[in-house]
Amino acid sequence: MPNSVPPEPVESTAPAGSVRRPAGPTIVAAVAVFALVTTLLMLAVKSQTHLEENTAARAAAAAAPASVTSPSPSVPVPSPTWGPGGLPARLAGHNWVSFPTSQPEIALTFDDGNGRGLRSVLDTLKREHVPATFFFTGQFVEGHHDAVQRIVREGHRMAHHSYDHPYFTQIGDWNVRDEIERGEAAIRAAGADPRPLFRFPYGNHNGDLVAKVNALGYVCVGWTVDSRGWMGASKGITVQGIVNDVTRAARPGAIVLMHAGENKSDHSTLDADALPHVIRALKSQGYRFVTMDPLLAAQ
Repeated sequence: MPNSVPPEPVESTAPAGSVRRPAGPTIVAAVAVFALVTTLLMLAVKSQTHLEENTAARAAAAAAPASVTSPSPSVPVPSPTWGPGGLPARLAGHNWVSFPTSQPEIALTFDDGNGRGLRSVLDTLKREHVPATFFFTGQFVEGHHDAVQRIVREGHRMAHHSYDHPYFTQIGDWNVRDEIERGEAAIRAAGADPRPLFRFPYGNHNGDLVAKVNALGYVCVGWTVDSRGWMGASKGITVQGIVNDVTRAARPGAIVLMHAGENKSDHSTLDADALPHVIRALKSQGYRFVTMDPLLAAQ
């Protein structure tokens, strides 16, 4: 049997010591790495561009005039209320005829009478952008729910003036409580909260009555000056006289008493008629107008 001759080895052209590897997987890996790096670079550029755009937008917004967008109307912040026995000592024991302030501030306050002058009063306050405080009786409110809701809606302050306007020095303790509780219930039923401001009918009070009203959670509020418009033209009261009396009594913290109604005898509405002139006269003296809430915040 002839001898088998092994085939001659084929010489490799690769350098000595090198190992030949398949070319396909290496190329795929390189392409994948390149694609990943490219994607990361693109994301970084996009993120930087987005950041720069946001920064520019914020800068433009900050530089824009404030008048471009009108602010929304502010919502009045509710005043503090205190239940029976909870009135702070600093507010108790007084029938406040002014409120403590060093600012040129005056509070316009209106007691009820009847509805005839009320719309004019509210229209003037709205036109002049002036807030006020309204001391209404429960009986009056029962027939004027719409007016009460407008008062609250337009940023004014509702307050308590008893249920049916008696002389408090002529009623007993039980009746004092009844006047407060019934009046409050009527005002709350109309959609307002009168707490914690109370004004005695006719200003008729004494220290004992102040303590009783305080014990029911109310601050007693009087006035610095009475416009006397409620007396009517038949008693010699005039619009100019009202303006003169109020401006003469003006001082920081003054409380002005006016009435939102007509005189029952001559049907004059002097306070409603005088109100625009009173407001302009006080503004010309540098005063601004507030509700009675600063009294509650005073320390």
